[in-house]
Amino acid sequence: KQQDILKRIARNESCIVAGQCAFYIFRDYPNHINIFICASDENRISKLMTREGITREEAIDIINRVSMERDMYVVEKSGMPRHDTRNYDLVINMDNISEEDAVNIIISYINTRKKYFALLVDND
Repeated sequence: KQQDILKRIARNESCIVAGQCAFYIFRDYPNHINIFICASDENRISKLMTREGITREEAIDIINRVSMERDMYVVEKSGMPRHDTRNYDLVINMDNISEEDAVNIIISYINTRKKYFALLVDND
């Protein structure tokens, strides 16, 4: 049901889908981009502690639980591991860049892909 809803939205308009096995759901859609954003455990722990005002141990527990749930969900729905970079067009490691830098990288990549896709369409 969830896949049907996401596909219906994507057929009618541009959209951004965070997670939800989007790399798998939209694999047959020619004009899609799969982006994976990652960071080291230490970076993730530190950001979660700061954002939520929790202890290191609490942050580690949350990250481990959520990561395991996400991993299980993706394998169950797609049969593929979530961290397999072959599932993505762009992988960004947040350890040494700001969120603003990541946004700029993504926008630049999208604009590049738009140009490439336009060339493909024009040549058909």
